[in-house]
Amino acid sequence: KGVVENVNVSGNVEVKSGTAAAYLTAQAGGITGKLTGNESRITYCSSTGKVEADWSAGGLIGEIANSAVLSQSYSQAEVEALQVAGGLCGNMYKGKINNCYSLGTVKALGDKTIASNIEGRAGGIAGRMDLDNTIENCYSTSQVSVYRHAGGIVGKIDNSGNSIKNTIAWNDKLTASNTVGVVASGRISGHFQILSNLTGENCYAKTDMKILINNVSRFDANPLHTTVNDVRFYDGESTDNIITTAQTTLSWDGEVWDFSSELPKLKWHSDN
Repeated sequence: KGVVENVNVSGNVEVKSGTAAAYLTAQAGGITGKLTGNESRITYCSSTGKVEADWSAGGLIGEIANSAVLSQSYSQAEVEALQVAGGLCGNMYKGKINNCYSLGTVKALGDKTIASNIEGRAGGIAGRMDLDNTIENCYSTSQVSVYRHAGGIVGKIDNSGNSIKNTIAWNDKLTASNTVGVVASGRISGHFQILSNLTGENCYAKTDMKILINNVSRFDANPLHTTVNDVRFYDGESTDNIITTAQTTLSWDGEVWDFSSELPKLKWHSDN
C-alpha cells in the first residue's frame, strides 16, 4: 500500500540501464517509479523538472499497476525514455487515471541497438496501456515526439480491457519518425493490437492538431477516424474550445475543476 497526497516536486530524476534485460525495470517518475496495489493512490500532487528512464518514464509515475489510482494531479515535466513515455505515467497495467492533466513535453525515441522491440511509445497522459486500464476526465497539451507510436492521450495499447473516456487531447503536434508498417499514431490513441482492445467514448481533440510522420502529415493518406471502428488508432471528435468541451459537453465535475482560465485547472491548484 502506498498513499501520496499533497506533494509538489521540482527537479530532475534519471534512471538508466545499459543492458537489454534491464530496460524492463528501469522506471522513473516525478513522484514514484512504480505505484501498485488496490489501496495505493496519488492525489493532489504535481511535478515540474525532467524525468528520464530507459524503459518507462512518466511526469508523475513510471508505472501504475494492480488497481492503483492516480487522481486530481498534474505534471509540467519534460519526460524522456527509450521505450515508454507519458506526460503523467509511462506504463499502465490494471491502473486508473482520472481528473488529471499534463502540460510538459514527452519523448520516446527508441533504440534498436538495445533490443529489436524498443520502438518508442509516447502519449500525453500515458505512454502505454497494457491490460485493463482506465483513463477518464483528463486532458493534455504536451508536445509528443516518438520513434513510432504517438497519441495525444495514449501512445500504444497492447492488450485488452482498456478504456479512454471523456478526455481532451489539446496537443498542438504529435511527431513520429518511423514510416514502416501500420499507421501507429492518432490524436487520442496510437496503435492498438486489435479493435477490441480499446473502448473509446466521448473523446475530443484539438481541431488543428498536427500529426507528422517523417515530416509528412498523417492526414494526407489517413483521414480522421472519430470512433474505434475499422482502424487501429483513434482520433476522437474535433473541438475548438477546451473549456466548453470540458465543462458543458463532457460535464466534468465543477467541484473538482476550475473553468475560469484558458485551460481547465484543478480547484486545489487554483486555490493555492
